Parts: sequence; structure tokens; C-alpha cells
Amino acid sequence: MDMIKGFSETLSSGLGSKGKDIKGLLSGSFALLGKDADIFNLAFRMTLLKIIKTSMFLACMYCFFISGNYLTGMLLVIFILFSGPLFSFFQMRYKAIGTWMIYDILKGKDTDIGRGVRAVQGMGITLFLYSFVDYLIKSKDTEDSSDDSNTNTGFFGFFINIFFDIFSEVWDLVKNFSMPAIVIDKSTIKQIPQKLSLLKKNIPGALVGILGIDMIGSLVLSLFCMLTLPAFALGAGLGYLGQSVFPENWLITLPLEQEVSINTLPIFIFMFIGSILSSFLTSIVEIVKTSYFTTFYMALTRPDEIHGELQSRVTHYLDYDGKLDDYTFFKKQTPKDEKGYELNQKTGDDQKIIIKLADTFKLNIEKGMTKGRIYQALIKKGYSEKQLDIAFKSYQYNIRRKKA
Repeated sequence: MDMIKGFSETLSSGLGSKGKDIKGLLSGSFALLGKDADIFNLAFRMTLLKIIKTSMFLACMYCFFISGNYLTGMLLVIFILFSGPLFSFFQMRYKAIGTWMIYDILKGKDTDIGRGVRAVQGMGITLFLYSFVDYLIKSKDTEDSSDDSNTNTGFFGFFINIFFDIFSEVWDLVKNFSMPAIVIDKSTIKQIPQKLSLLKKNIPGALVGILGIDMIGSLVLSLFCMLTLPAFALGAGLGYLGQSVFPENWLITLPLEQEVSINTLPIFIFMFIGSILSSFLTSIVEIVKTSYFTTFYMALTRPDEIHGELQSRVTHYLDYDGKLDDYTFFKKQTPKDEKGYELNQKTGDDQKIIIKLADTFKLNIEKGMTKGRIYQALIKKGYSEKQLDIAFKSYQYNIRRKKA
């Protein structure tokens, strides 16, 4: 948490009021995870899925390098290759479930995995398409990071790699921001571009969600990876000193000048424990990112559904149709004359809200919509009947004045 606090403070000082607003969004996303312990049950399931993948990889290593059972090793390799898209689908489904759970938490409801499972029913095709694209991109990332030859691909290859890196980050942004639209608003893939248009004026917050959280996660994992070499050395030492203690089928002989026998079981045990910890950390990073973008999306599209105790923390810094006039986020500059508010004498509301509602009546009545339907729509958005009555009278007064 100290690392998160430090990152938030850097944002505050580096981006001024915008940095303070993003700091609120980032810290609020972490705070949401403590509102319901069931969200960590999802993290454990995501971790278990990653552990299964790692276990198959370790089993391959055992077959090829320890037991010499090459047939089983090849079958495992084939299974890993073909199961990749399936594992990716399960991870994407967990992401969708997590999105709904965060949505419940934001509304002040008790949540669990079962509620999330029911909410994402019928979204299999969309989630599979997302997961398949995600699988292809991550596979390419893994290939590039393990292929030393990509540094010698020439001028053209260099720009191909740059383009792919940018595309990968853009996809990460699209995936994380559009997931709440799919899960909460049941948006189809055709409707996603319209939802993404919300990002045009909210780029700073979106980039923090992708780059900032990834950076924090990478730093944590890097600190954890620093322990990998000592753990490996400890495992090798235990395997060398305890050759007779551990099962013989894990014993290997290193072809050195003087043959050295090591039991590899301790090494595999430390590798397995390390994979559990790293898998849990990456799962937490994914859930934090899901929390961040679900909060981000809700504050932009459904601010009135956020529970009262949370609303001030997660909506004051986002522009959602001007319903709050004291925010500074995404404004190029706060006007110098914005030092006070003109209040309506009858309702006590900011006069700008009444004027906006009156304009809403004018715009929609001209389109043929009835007064009753406009009332219903605006009440759903959180406005009171008293506000609407005053605004409608203001609209009627403006009409009479124009006719006069």
C-alpha cells in the first residue's frame, strides 16, 4: 500500500488537480476490494487457474529433463498449446464476473461469485471473442520477450514491434473499459465503439488505469522475482545435501568434470511455491484493474446508482454531463469567476441545474416527447419532482416570453 500511496502522491504533484482526481480514483479502486471479502474468492479462483497452467509446464519439464518420458511430455505440450484459448476464456469470464461484483459493491449490495455468474450468462460468444484476441496478443508478447532475434530484425522489424506494442496497450485499454459496458449495460460488440467515445475526454484517467496499475504490478512482481535466484540456489543446495532423503526418481547427474548428483524435487517445490505467489499477485493486479475501470465506467455513465457512502469518493472527479458543477477534472481551466453558485430561490439548487432541465424540456418537447415521459426519464436520473416542476415552469415562461 505504501507503493500505491507513493504513486498517488506523484500523480497529485505532477498533474495538479487532475492528479489529485486520479489519485482519488486509484485509491478508491483499491478501497473497494475491502468492502466485500467475496471478491478475494474470485482472486483465489483466478490463481488456481494459473496454478493449473504452471503445473502442466512443470510436469513437461519433469518428463523431458528428469524422467525421460518424452511421449507424455509431448502429449502435455500439445495439450498446453490447444488449451491456451480455453484458459484465456476462463480468465476473461472471471474478469466479467469480477466486473459485476464490483458493480454490486458500488451499489452498496452484498455480492458473491454466484451473482456474477448469473449476470454473465448468455455472454459466452462475446467473452470468447475477447479472450481469443487477448490470447493471440499475449502469445505474441511472450514470443517477442523470449526471442532474442527480434533485436536484429532490421529497420522494418523495429517499427513492426513498436506498432505491436502500441496495439497491445490500446487493446488492454479497450478490453478493460468495454468490459463494464458488456456486463452492466449488456452492450453488443457493435455498440462498443460508441461506449469508447467516452474515453476521448477522459484520457488521463484511462492511461493511469492501464499504465499506472500495470507499473505498480510490475514493480511488485520485480521485487518478488529478486527472490527467485536465492530460492533456486536454496532448492539446489537442499537437493545436493539431501539426495538420500528425497525420492530417487527426482535425482539427476550434472555432466561436469566431476559428476555431481542433485535431487531436483526441492527446486520444483520452490518453483511451485513461487508460481502460487506470483499467480496470486497477478490475479490481484487484474482485479484492481477491473475495479478501477468498473468504477471509471460507472462514474461516467451511472453515477446515480453508486451508493451514497461511496458516491462522493468516486464521482466528484469525473465529468458526467455536468451534474456536479464543482469538479475540475478534464476542464482545461477553471474560470476565474467560478467562486460561488447562484442558487434557485424555490429549490435551493444550483440555478445551472434548473436551466439545464428547462432546456431538456424544450429540446425533447420539440421532438414530440410528452411531459410525462420526460419526467419519468429525468426522475430515473435522480432529479426530484420539485426540481422538474420548477424547470418546467421556467420552460413555459421562456416560451411565453418568446411569443410576446
